[in-house]
Amino acid sequence: MSGNLEILTMADLASSLGVPVSVVARLVETTNLPRFTVGGEPRFLAGRVLDWLEAREGQELLPPEPAPAVAPRPVAEVTLEPAGDGEHPFVTAAALDALGAGAADPGRNLDRLTLRDTLLELNEALLPILGRLSHSQLHPHHDEKSRTSPWRLDDAPGGRIDALTIAWGAGASPPAGFTDRPRLEVELSAGELRVALVTTGAFAPPLGDDDLERLQDHGISLDEDAATPVLAKVYPIGQPAPTLVAIARALESDLRVLVPIWSRAG
Repeated sequence: MSGNLEILTMADLASSLGVPVSVVARLVETTNLPRFTVGGEPRFLAGRVLDWLEAREGQELLPPEPAPAVAPRPVAEVTLEPAGDGEHPFVTAAALDALGAGAADPGRNLDRLTLRDTLLELNEALLPILGRLSHSQLHPHHDEKSRTSPWRLDDAPGGRIDALTIAWGAGASPPAGFTDRPRLEVELSAGELRVALVTTGAFAPPLGDDDLERLQDHGISLDEDAATPVLAKVYPIGQPAPTLVAIARALESDLRVLVPIWSRAG
């Protein structure tokens, strides 16, 4: 037995072990570390503590405390102001119904054609910012007929059309929708407008915490259920709907975040 009879307080023992006092308190609470009490406070005989430690050399005396759970950062709320008095909504409720109750009705083809024309107008509004951000790489499909997803029910697989999509990608000879390569797309359905970066593989370099925080700050979510990573933001479309100018302005802000990440997409 060690002959060191020096009496240590918790602070003294913590200092000699090079750990915070809270760690010594956990040792007292969870182990049989030799101690006695004076006035309800633990005291330690240095020699007895040294013997106890030597008998446990190489052991983990106290596992590290688990890191506190970090609540996920909330995704920013996404809203768009409806068109005001004297302003023209970018879509009408009647036309949007062709993607809802009328999704399987061939008699609503003209309404869907109106929605397609709206997406093409949106394309014209966004092309300048897409070109600048991508150094002229991103573009819509070269064939005007393939610039959006089908609007005629006869051309739609499954016999219904619940959404219309326009996509932008890079390179020549793409399939409709740029489905074989990373792309940006806007999808219009009966109640919402969705802007997304759709990938075909992993990001290189991978998305870091700073990237994810910036995306969250802009209301853009990572869809972890998709086969390959998808970054998406959804705008509810109420009635009256927003103006085309308001939609283009909001999407321009999203593209400033998404296009740099598109350049890293596989």
